[in-house]
Amino acid sequence: MFRRILIGVVCSFPINPMYAIDGAPKGAVEKGVKYFQKYFATPEACVKDDIKTGEVALCGLAMLEAGVPPNDPALTNIINFVRKKAATETQTYHIATCILFLDKLCEVTNSTADRPWIQLLGVRLYAGMNAAGGWSYASWAPVSVAEEKAWIAALTNAKATDKLHPEVAKLHAVVAQTLQARGRNNDLGDNSNTQFGAVALWVASRHGVPAKDAFALIERRYLNSWHKDGGWSYNPGELPTMPMTCAGLIGLAIGEASRVADAKPEKPEAAPAKDDPFFNPKKPAEVRKPTANAARADMVARAILGLGQAMSATKIDAGSDHGLANQKILPYTGTGNAYYLIWSVERVAVAYGLDTFAEVDWYHWGSNYILSMQNQDGSWSGLVYSDRVNTAFAMLFLLKANSYRDLTGKMAGRVKDPGVKELRATPGSKPLFDPNAKPTPATAPKPEAPSTVGSFPATTGPATKPTGAVETTVQQLIAAKELEWPAKLAAVRDAKGSESTEILVQLATITEGDRRKLAREYLAERLTRMTAKSLQTMIQGIEPELRRGACLACGMKELDESIPWLIGRLSDPSDNVAKAALASLKSLSGKDFGPEPGANEEARLKAAAAWRAWYEMRGK
Repeated sequence: MFRRILIGVVCSFPINPMYAIDGAPKGAVEKGVKYFQKYFATPEACVKDDIKTGEVALCGLAMLEAGVPPNDPALTNIINFVRKKAATETQTYHIATCILFLDKLCEVTNSTADRPWIQLLGVRLYAGMNAAGGWSYASWAPVSVAEEKAWIAALTNAKATDKLHPEVAKLHAVVAQTLQARGRNNDLGDNSNTQFGAVALWVASRHGVPAKDAFALIERRYLNSWHKDGGWSYNPGELPTMPMTCAGLIGLAIGEASRVADAKPEKPEAAPAKDDPFFNPKKPAEVRKPTANAARADMVARAILGLGQAMSATKIDAGSDHGLANQKILPYTGTGNAYYLIWSVERVAVAYGLDTFAEVDWYHWGSNYILSMQNQDGSWSGLVYSDRVNTAFAMLFLLKANSYRDLTGKMAGRVKDPGVKELRATPGSKPLFDPNAKPTPATAPKPEAPSTVGSFPATTGPATKPTGAVETTVQQLIAAKELEWPAKLAAVRDAKGSESTEILVQLATITEGDRRKLAREYLAERLTRMTAKSLQTMIQGIEPELRRGACLACGMKELDESIPWLIGRLSDPSDNVAKAALASLKSLSGKDFGPEPGANEEARLKAAAAWRAWYEMRGK
């Protein structure tokens, strides 16, 4: 369950007609370019104001993404400086941004002249990764003057091929032998350095740097450090933050895409029985298929949903740079980092091919803030990073820059916005990232509160009593640890047999909080594999959670014939069933005739009558 997209290329040197990416706010981008052109007007600018190599490269990347040609004087100064300093760079952030810049330069000029430098820096990144699949600030030991001269002599004007440059290949062999003999260091690193290191190593691998084992370690890092609130933190043990959750999503995308690239076609499974409703759905394209990577998929879905909820609830104050540090949404490290966060969101969006996060338009969300904060000279300011860095972050967001277009191609269509799928059946739920949320009790069943609605068409069938096997499995799942819960529950969702449905119904009934929410979600997904006739029966079943799940499944399957059944559920004695029925009706029809949340019986009956009138008129 994964996805994302974008690309732009300049092959000649005349400046692109304002500017390279369609839809970007051209005036703001043009002002940002002019700011950089003025700042880097002389070669000396690359060493003044305590500027770092990676910072220069980041500014150059923003200019290239904006369509500035490489023969632009300011950009020429940046190119010459980065090429000269590449031989000595050892810090993770700076190595990473140099790789991204030189990779974009290769694309724009349709040349591989800088590939040897990308390979050298990529090997240094590969060597600097720790055993936990992450990076700290340093990736390589300081380079001596003699080493610097040797690398410059070997790689300048070197002939580039898809294979490693001979001198870089020798270095890689030494690194590989050392790692095999001693292993990687035990430093945990942090997820900010790791976000940059992972993206840049992926890019370097395009240029011939072997890194399959590194990508597996990156993925393992984020699979093992996922926070129960649905995201990732800067350091292990801390509460999740928005930018570090973006880092986790990028890490999982890289791990997934690496496997997709190597995957061999699976052998076809034996044909299922014709009467097996779980493996013969009516509309297979609309139904989520069972997957061995259920836990990973759930992490991604919940992180995307949580990011969208945080965006939706975050009020960005155009008068300050503190608007994104809302502790009620996500604990956010420091202030003045708005542009770092916004660019992190953009990188996730283009990697997965997402237009929205929980139905929040990420580009509208970020660009409104960015455009309101631009200075008169075209720059953007913050409280942590320099104006140059913040300006580069802002421009890269506005341009929807995509440094891993090949990764996007592998992930496209594999993940959908989970906020859309939920049909908004449970409005007002707590954000997944709420740091004040209380832990979900492992036991203590909480039955659904009785409805205030009096009359309701009778349901069919007796109340079911769980079998011994079902009850045993339910208790085992309740006792499962928080991190085990999503994967174990997904296995039940994807299993054959009616007992699995009973298990999910029981769990949706007796659990609370996020556990109940996930059990309900997986129950609805499971029921999408049922036939229309089965769903019609379940919608009239005795268990409220079964009725609720069947109502949602009708909407998720886009089952038009279910509209009359759903109208009948609007006066269900369970408010949750009524809400689910309304959510699916709205999804199927694009209409909303009510009732409002908490409506009394009279209002519900009036709403049901309005729905029936609409349905009858539609058939004429």
